[in-house]
Amino acid sequence: MPHPHPLVKLHPADLITAYIHTPSTLSPFHFALPGRHWRAVHLAYNRKDGRVVKLVTVLGSPRKRGNTAAVLEAFERLALENQHTVERINAVDCAVRGCLGCDACFEVLDEPGCAQDDDDAVWILKRILAADLVVYATPVYAWGFTAQLKPLIDRHYCLVKWQGDGVASALMAGKRAALLATCGGDAAGNADLLEEAFRRLLDYAQCQPAGIYVLDNCSARPIGPCADSEALARRMARELLG
Repeated sequence: MPHPHPLVKLHPADLITAYIHTPSTLSPFHFALPGRHWRAVHLAYNRKDGRVVKLVTVLGSPRKRGNTAAVLEAFERLALENQHTVERINAVDCAVRGCLGCDACFEVLDEPGCAQDDDDAVWILKRILAADLVVYATPVYAWGFTAQLKPLIDRHYCLVKWQGDGVASALMAGKRAALLATCGGDAAGNADLLEEAFRRLLDYAQCQPAGIYVLDNCSARPIGPCADSEALARRMARELLG
C-alpha cells in the first residue's frame, strides 16, 4: 500500500526562517505547516560545490518536543543552513508492527520485500535506503531504544538477504548511519547498551558507522535549545556533514 502522505517540498528560505524565529516550544516542521499533520518534510537545496548530503533523520522519541528533538532540530537547522537536504520521520506518528521472523523478505534481493506491506515500515525503509546519511535519534528507555523506534529497528532485518549460509545482498551496505541519544543520568552504565546494540545493527547491515552522540544528564522536563544541545548539534554537523 503506498504511503498516504506525499512528501511536501517547501522553499528552503522559508524553513530556515521558521527555524530561526520559531519559539523553542514549537517544532519547526509544524510551524512550517500549521494545522496539518505530516510524517516527513523534504527540502531541496543547490550547493555551489555540489556536495549535497541527502539526510534522513528518524526521531524515535514519543515526545516530538522533548530533549532528543531539541538536539536533533538544532542539527537539522545547521544542515539546512549549509544547504543540505533534510527529511524528518517521526516514529511516533508512524504505524510500524514488529518483525514476524517469517523470512519472506529473503525472496526479494533488491528491495525490502517484507510480507507486511500494509504498515509504514517499508515506506520508511525505502526513504532510508535513498539517503546518503541516516541519523537515528532516541532517548534511552530501559537501556535501549524507545518502544516507538524498536519495531522499525527490528524491521531492518529485511534489508539483509540471507541465502543458505551467506549474505546474498545487504541493501544498506556502505551507507553512513549515526546515533543520537539522550538520557537522564550519566552515559556510562546508561546508554552503553544502546550504543553497543546500534554498533551491532550497523555491523549486521554492513553500514558505515558515522558516529554515536550522547547528551546525558538531561532533566525530565524538555531542555529546549541550550548551550549543551547546541554544542552537540554543532559537533554533529561538523563531523557528519563536513
